[in-house]
Amino acid sequence: MTAKEAKNSFDGLLDTVQREPVLITKRNRPIGVFLSIQEIESIPELKQKVLIRMSETVQNPLLSMLGAHKDNKVFTSAEDADKFIKELRNEWA
Repeated sequence: MTAKEAKNSFDGLLDTVQREPVLITKRNRPIGVFLSIQEIESIPELKQKVLIRMSETVQNPLLSMLGAHKDNKVFTSAEDADKFIKELRNEWA
């Protein structure tokens, strides 16, 4: 898929990447690959890099407020956040 096609049909890109990796080209040169989370999870080194990057760029203000950047806490799911909230409640009780 060309970069222009990816830009103009982002929904299509997201649908396709759920089925298979998508190579993005610009001026007939490869510039990147889009992978599904499932693909990333099958490559341990890549999964670790993604998790580190996610922890550095927390976008969800609630997770950030709950301490996603404190004490190396990383929330990658609602379940992780719920567990942390329960721990806080136990500390406050």
